[in-house]
Amino acid sequence: MTPQWLHRASADRSGPRRHAAFTLLELMLVMVLLGVVAGIGLAGLDNVDPGYRALESSLTTFIESSRDRARGSGYPVEVLLQEKTLERPARMQRAVFRPILEASFEKAFVARERIEIRGDSSLDERGRFGAGLDLESGGEANFDGRGNPNLSRGFSLEFDFRDRRLEGGTILTWEGLLGMTLRRGGVLEIVLQAGDGDYFQDVRLELPAEVVRSGRWQHLRLTAMNEELVAIVDGKEAGRTSTPPIFGVPRSGIRLGAMERGWSGQIDEILVLARVIENGPELPDEVSVESTYPLRFDRHGTLDAQRHPSTGVPMIMRSFDDEIASFLVGRFTQEVLL
Repeated sequence: MTPQWLHRASADRSGPRRHAAFTLLELMLVMVLLGVVAGIGLAGLDNVDPGYRALESSLTTFIESSRDRARGSGYPVEVLLQEKTLERPARMQRAVFRPILEASFEKAFVARERIEIRGDSSLDERGRFGAGLDLESGGEANFDGRGNPNLSRGFSLEFDFRDRRLEGGTILTWEGLLGMTLRRGGVLEIVLQAGDGDYFQDVRLELPAEVVRSGRWQHLRLTAMNEELVAIVDGKEAGRTSTPPIFGVPRSGIRLGAMERGWSGQIDEILVLARVIENGPELPDEVSVESTYPLRFDRHGTLDAQRHPSTGVPMIMRSFDDEIASFLVGRFTQEVLL
């Protein structure tokens, strides 16, 4: 005799199956919902694409290293965007200062630095750092280092000097680019050649008489970039003036002093840096980076307050019209852009 509970189970299995299939309307509704969810999912995946994350990381690293470069070198650094053309992709770049010419005036390095002493000039007198160039009795020194560099994008020249009697004379001559003369009484006149590439003119910058102090070592830094010439003496700005956009091309090496009407004093540790472009991350065709260019860090590695607002500079990465990343370049560091 079969138990009663088994008959009930068998009857249940053999009865009609409810909800075992979908109606056509239900299937259509499910397909619509799946399409909506799939669309949202694809958009979300686009925003977190691993390639875009890596690009964002490369961009922030490039900006931070540019800031460190300015801080470490003591020279301003600008972050630029190279626009896409038919011949080249869009990419981030930076304008930096790179050493190209230097002279310590140590006797052991005269041949390497290609220094030629003429007249009564000598390297016998003690300089600010070891031996220095002595022009006390007149004469001159010529050196060309590695030849005539391309300084059209900008340059910086710096050296230590000590004047003896404020009697004036020619301190420096760089034919085709720069001249520096001390007038009697202490006014320092700087003449820079700049123009539009075809026509060049003399741009004059005069530093007040109180800037040059007789009998003491001083440090002069002259920087030409972005249509401006700035002179800094002992860490403080001593003068600036506007210039045409392109700077002259040197036709010879640097001459310090002069055989006639030369300056009486000493010079030590001269350094010339050229402003050059370094390439950064390349941008895919569909990606753009919106920001304020050039992004400028001053010689201390902070965001240049004269160009950028104190609130910082936002940088937004877009793929077509969709924002894929954003952050804020603050005065001292990068921050999340809320």
